[in-house]
Amino acid sequence: MKVHHYQISCLWLTVAVLLLGGCAWSTQREPELPINSLLQTQAEMLPSNWSFVPVASRDVFTDTDITLGQWAVIKSFQDQNSGKGMLIMELHAFASASDAQLKFTTSVIGPQVLVGVIPDNWIYQPAHADQFEIRCQQSMRQNSPEWCGAILRYAEYVISMKTPIVEHFTVDDFAHLLEITDQAMTDFLGRSVLKPGRRSLPSDLEMQESPQTE
Repeated sequence: MKVHHYQISCLWLTVAVLLLGGCAWSTQREPELPINSLLQTQAEMLPSNWSFVPVASRDVFTDTDITLGQWAVIKSFQDQNSGKGMLIMELHAFASASDAQLKFTTSVIGPQVLVGVIPDNWIYQPAHADQFEIRCQQSMRQNSPEWCGAILRYAEYVISMKTPIVEHFTVDDFAHLLEITDQAMTDFLGRSVLKPGRRSLPSDLEMQESPQTE
């Protein structure tokens, strides 16, 4: 009888651990997202004077990610003529799709941070994104460009993009960029495997250095 009680106690302890610690469980992708390949795919349709420096492991945030994600990358495309940052992209990887879905609606990268309205003539919707929001706003300053921002979720990944709408990069171009991103993420998810385990840093990094920590 004592053995029976011991087995029941162990069972309840296991259940408690699962309930209390389940949220901390992580999943991993094999292979992990090739971040520079994604950026290069985007760069091929951006204005020729917009360029980016490939992501190195020093550019990957881990425990410093304010969304408490597994890792995050923030990268901007620079206008080589003016030196200004143009397209700014954030990519956050979370422990699971359900965690990403929760953070999409509650965190600092969710739709609530988008400013402006949906363009009147906007019709594009990413075919494969689990969640998607877009907003555009005209600056109050004279002759300043309109900015558009979009947030997309694919399983456990959340992508945020913000860019000025200028003469050589229109709202239609932004829709094309989102379409290319949608296809690239869909292709990646289709050839990767999700399983339990510790999340790895994104693959194809430019340099293998220590990630940023505090």
